[in-house]
Amino acid sequence: MKRNVTYIFGAGASANALPIVEFFNARLNYFLENLKYFKQSKNLFGDFIPLVEKILKESLQHSTIDTVAKNRI
Repeated sequence: MKRNVTYIFGAGASANALPIVEFFNARLNYFLENLKYFKQSKNLFGDFIPLVEKILKESLQHSTIDTVAKNRI
């Protein structure tokens, strides 16, 4: 079944809330470093960290994170 997606707010509505493509890898790396910090202090996110590391590694090998996702479908 094909699904339709409708954008209510239009392009740029989340520009200040989500990292834009140009900075996505840097922000993902920042997120990963924070996960590692909290894992050390509270033993959290153990299974999640390797997944984020894999996503970041694959993203660095492609032009955008969208390309990574597209290649996975």
